[in-house]
Amino acid sequence: MGLAVFGAIILVFLPAPVRCGVSLGFIIDDTGSMSDDISGVRIKSLELFDAAVVGTTYDHYVISLFNDPTTGPVFETQDANDAREFLLNNITVNGGGDCPELAATGIIAAIEASKPNSHLYFFSDASAKDGPTRGPTAKRLALSTGCRVTPILTGTCGTTRKKRAVGQLARSGQSAGWRVRRATSDADHACVTGDIYDKLACVTGGEVYRVSKSEVAAIVDIIIEKAAANITDDGDRDLILESIYNPVAKETNLHSFCVDPSVHDVVVSLIGPSAVLSLYDSTGSPLPSSAYVDIVNIGSVKVKKIVSPTAGTYSVSLSSSADHTLKISARSTLGIVPSFLQGGLIEKTPSTEAKAIVYVEVSESSAAAVFNTLDMEGLDGTVFDTISLERVNSTHLVSSSAVPVPDDCFYIKVSNDGTSEGCSFTRSSPTAICPTNNPVPTTTTPSPTTTDDWSWLY
Repeated sequence: MGLAVFGAIILVFLPAPVRCGVSLGFIIDDTGSMSDDISGVRIKSLELFDAAVVGTTYDHYVISLFNDPTTGPVFETQDANDAREFLLNNITVNGGGDCPELAATGIIAAIEASKPNSHLYFFSDASAKDGPTRGPTAKRLALSTGCRVTPILTGTCGTTRKKRAVGQLARSGQSAGWRVRRATSDADHACVTGDIYDKLACVTGGEVYRVSKSEVAAIVDIIIEKAAANITDDGDRDLILESIYNPVAKETNLHSFCVDPSVHDVVVSLIGPSAVLSLYDSTGSPLPSSAYVDIVNIGSVKVKKIVSPTAGTYSVSLSSSADHTLKISARSTLGIVPSFLQGGLIEKTPSTEAKAIVYVEVSESSAAAVFNTLDMEGLDGTVFDTISLERVNSTHLVSSSAVPVPDDCFYIKVSNDGTSEGCSFTRSSPTAICPTNNPVPTTTTPSPTTTDDWSWLY
């Protein structure tokens, strides 16, 4: 029995996707030193929640407060005006002599109160006191719910347990808006060696913004842009096309990426000290200012949106004086959701104890046939495995054979050989897949029709 035919049988047992509105969440450190940060959010609150009412991205709002030694309360509502009222009038900053704070606990509370696939924004100027103990739980919950976590950080904690603002780092000779790091090599990837904030952002598709307190309001413009989007249940969705981390200072003349016909808006961001970012069309000519919007333009963060791009190849040039991240995201009707078949069971999270057949659900039936290659890509960009894809039906693809499951977290990325626009485009899983080492049962498939021998899965 061919895998494509076998896959069609197994599709009966894939869970139906849950389609509903998502939450907009704020996780806020309310210690005394956060007064300026919270003011930066409040300044933009009217514009933010007005955008949320006009757009269709969010229909639920969560605000989770934390400090040390307490956390909470957690406020949630379906009314954008109520959320704004709480943000303006019900957060009282106090204390703050100690550092770090119970950040992971605040993140967990927000995830538990949020809908699946929600967008959570974290604000703090401190390290996570409970990162080692509760960080793994925060990661597990974020991945199981598909929530995207984006930290906005204005400091960290020194050995004296005092909060160290970004401005203080700048006065000591460090780059404002960027984390103090040891000497790096190509193997030193923030997703692997970073703190809880780096790791959560990496596995959930978020970003880490390390900025000064006066720049927080500028970062809120990114949240406003997302809130104003018209994302429907079966329409546009927010997707990550590429995310590239460089652990050292670097200048890249032209990095190309493909925009396929399903893409409406493209957002290109560069995060790193002394960031410089420029956009070019398929001919190598600079994009005219009328073709894009500067969402954020501060020293360590550049975010530009290409509005209603035509399909084809685009390029970016960039430079930064230290480690930096380039991310290219898009609003598109074309997305993917992977699943894994092991030992007769279909799981969203595979086990390293057996090989797996990878199923890929594609949101557009017309595009399912064009994806023909699947990569299992590590958080640091390492490609663990590349395998061809076969078409099961108009909306599902299946790997041409069973593949070993990597020991570490990875993304599923699918691509094609090229389009009529002359470029190959890709799609990635919304979040990373972090495998378990749970035993895989040797039971048969839940289908009444089975293969004769399941040993090839092991």
